[in-house]
Amino acid sequence: LLKQLGTVVYLEVNPETVLKRLKGDTTRPLLQGGDVTQRVKEFLAVRGPIYRETAGMVVDVNDRTVDEIVAELEERMGFE
Repeated sequence: LLKQLGTVVYLEVNPETVLKRLKGDTTRPLLQGGDVTQRVKEFLAVRGPIYRETAGMVVDVNDRTVDEIVAELEERMGFE
């Protein structure tokens, strides 16, 4: 259904980047308590293949600024 509605972009991220971005975030119930690192790795291992299959475009966002990511998206989608 998503592919029928338009271009689906998966902003792919590794566990280290997720943990860095969410450090101190207490608003995500699925990441509260326990081994957060292991939980993030498990989520990405399960969800990543589903997201990749659904996406028409995959963009690696690790160690990149928002401007760099936007520039790549604009270029790949022909919005230059």
